[in-house]
Parts: sequence; structure tokens; C-alpha cells
Amino acid sequence: MAEKNIKFYNIDATKIAQRLGLGKRINNIMQAVFYHLSGVLPSEKALELLKQDIVHLYGAKGEHIVKMNIDAVESAIENIIEINYDQEQWKNLEDIE
Repeated sequence: MAEKNIKFYNIDATKIAQRLGLGKRINNIMQAVFYHLSGVLPSEKALELLKQDIVHLYGAKGEHIVKMNIDAVESAIENIIEINYDQEQWKNLEDIE
């Protein structure tokens, strides 16, 4: 990780899903995190498209289901935690068998 200057993030998607009433359904949370961090599209645009998709996919199940999933997307971005580590120290670690 350190040699390639990889950034490391954490999110408790299950906790967010449970708090919002989604049970163990973390797919929209993880998609939001992926789009936010990956740079495939500008984050704002990607998240707006994801929300539009949620309306399309879950609209027939009711406004409450749509709202829970949109709240999950927004909560995901707010709860991403970057794990900082000393890259120089990690680069110089010795292998231990």
C-alpha cells in the first residue's frame, strides 16, 4: 500500500443500513462510496444519478423506501473515514515470518 501511495478508507455500511431501517442492505451505501471515491464521474454527478436510479428502481415500493435509500446514499458520504498511516514507516517495515 505504502509503495503505491494507496489511500485507505473505512465505512460501517451495515451500521448505517440498520440505523436507517434497511437491515443488511448495503448496496446503495457501497455504490455511493465507490462513486464518491473512484473519480469515475464527478462525485456530485454520480451521486445525483444514483439517487435518480433509486427513484426509478424503488418508486413503486413507496416514498418511504425511496427516502430510506436516498438517506443511505447521503449518510454514506458523511461517514467515510480515511485511515491515515505513516507511508514512509510502512515502506521500511521488515517482513516477519
